[in-house]
This record gives sequence, structure tokens and C-alpha cells, in this order.
Amino acid sequence: LMNQVCVGPFNSAFFLAWSLAVGAWLHSGERGSGSELDLPALAGEIAAKAREEVPGLVLASGVFWLPANAANFMFVPTHLRILFMSSCSVVWGAYLSFVVHR
Repeated sequence: LMNQVCVGPFNSAFFLAWSLAVGAWLHSGERGSGSELDLPALAGEIAAKAREEVPGLVLASGVFWLPANAANFMFVPTHLRILFMSSCSVVWGAYLSFVVHR
């Protein structure tokens, strides 16, 4: 629970910022050889996207990870716990990617 409250918002915001920055950097080369990355515009886009998406991501994180962790410790055999949580991480990463690119 503390992880979701303390680290979740920063993790979500960092993932959004990183994904948008890398996407903008990769697409800046497509516009031609003379185009440069507009950092102030990118910072504004990242801030707007973070204000829009982070509260929902924090809520979704709690809805996803709290039951996943509870199920992991209550029902999953010890030797399969890493596999289970890694599988959950793949699903969560796919959801984060979907949110960033919608």
C-alpha cells in the first residue's frame, strides 16, 4: 500500500515523461534533417499529459497491484511467485503504453 501511495505517482509520471520524450525524439528525425526537438513545447505536452493521466494511473495501479500482490502471497506457490509477478508486470506495462499512446 505504501508503495502505491508514495512511489506510484512518481513512477507513473516518469513513465509518461520518458515515453513522450523518447517518442518526440524519435519522430523529430522523420521531419527532415534540419528539424530539432522543441523542448519547451515538449515540456508543456508532458506536463499536460501528466496532469490528465497520472491521477487515473495511480488509481488503476492500486486496483491492479494490490489484488495482484495479495493473490501472489495468498495463492501462488513460492516457486512461481516471480513468474506470476513478472507476468503481471508485462500486463501493467502494456496498459501504461496504451495510456501514453491513446
